[in-house]
Amino acid sequence: MSDRSPEAGRCPRLLVLGAGSYQIPALQAARNLGMHVIALDRNDKVPGAALADAFHSIDTTDREAVARLALAENVDGVIAPCTDVAVPTQAYVAGVIGSPGPGVEAAETLTDKARFRAYQARRGLPHPRAVEADPDCFDAASLTEHAYVLKPARSSGSKGIFVVAPDEIGERLPQTLAYSPDRRFVVETFIAGAQGTVEGLWIGGEIALAVVTDRLTAPAPLVATLGHLWPGRFDEDFRRRLLDAIADILADLGVPDSPFDCDFVASPDGPVILELTPRLGGNSLSKLVRAATGTDLPAQAVRLALPRSLRPQILPPETPMGPAAGVIVLGSPATGRLAFDEVGEASLKAEPWLAGIAWDMPAGAAVRRFANGQDRVGEALFLAPDRTVLDARHAEILQRLKVSARSC
Repeated sequence: MSDRSPEAGRCPRLLVLGAGSYQIPALQAARNLGMHVIALDRNDKVPGAALADAFHSIDTTDREAVARLALAENVDGVIAPCTDVAVPTQAYVAGVIGSPGPGVEAAETLTDKARFRAYQARRGLPHPRAVEADPDCFDAASLTEHAYVLKPARSSGSKGIFVVAPDEIGERLPQTLAYSPDRRFVVETFIAGAQGTVEGLWIGGEIALAVVTDRLTAPAPLVATLGHLWPGRFDEDFRRRLLDAIADILADLGVPDSPFDCDFVASPDGPVILELTPRLGGNSLSKLVRAATGTDLPAQAVRLALPRSLRPQILPPETPMGPAAGVIVLGSPATGRLAFDEVGEASLKAEPWLAGIAWDMPAGAAVRRFANGQDRVGEALFLAPDRTVLDARHAEILQRLKVSARSC
């Protein structure tokens, strides 16, 4: 751990791991709070680079290189918003510079899918039955269930994850291994049920904020997120059991004050946690949380990454925008050139219930068929007086935009 101490009177210096579109809210929040922002990403063309006071082209998983940069830049805190693979680096660097952050053991347990399943099994927690497999000697003949989930041991954005029958694993495995640098992968039982997400804040050993959504996913064999609808259609008893399960894991692993992101499935026996990480969630969840609760989650997250003596004050929560809110992750149904109904887009923008549409690229840009978070082309945030109307508006947005792809 570094023995340096912050200079009195200077603005806090924050290192942000990642500078893609999902990191922009954290970068902007840090700037708005008067922090000196250093960002890094292995891709030097990312849109968030322009928001940083300094940008470095470094792989977020290269712990030693990131630690050297943190010491050279004399940073006070480090954060890994919306990316699982950078959370262990955040934990390692926080230990080096002496800033708040999850411990390395907790970070690796929560972001490595094989380790997390082993942790759940060891503690007797509900979980899919899983096996970490070797691609050189894996035998699908031993699998007896109808459906399984095939995934890299470490990835984010649903990259390389598929719902498969046992005899389909061999066909899909090369795509999974393409997102597994160490060639580790996991095969686990598929649990049928409603999918959901919890985005929240863990402060003082308690859940201080929890927004529980329905998570919309791409049709099988894909699992990528297509959006979130709030409030989720889960009863109060289920919600209580879910939040108790999240709190139990975060407390057991000694996670300090932090945002958290959790994906779960509602099995016939109750909530089953699929993933739980101490970071901001992607898929524009922070915008949804702000609409639902008035809480600026990125601002809270960047504050919590700093020592207490350097945390700036933030404004109290705003008035929520409405009793129901949703976010759609827009993707193309095919590979080609992005197309959408511009008349339909204009009519949507005139609706008072549409909080915003943002495109990641212009019409005519080359796009791939949506398979994971890297393939998104934009997003839409919208409001409603209740869930029934919200569901109808979700369908209406998709129908009016008619996102498609022209052949190249």
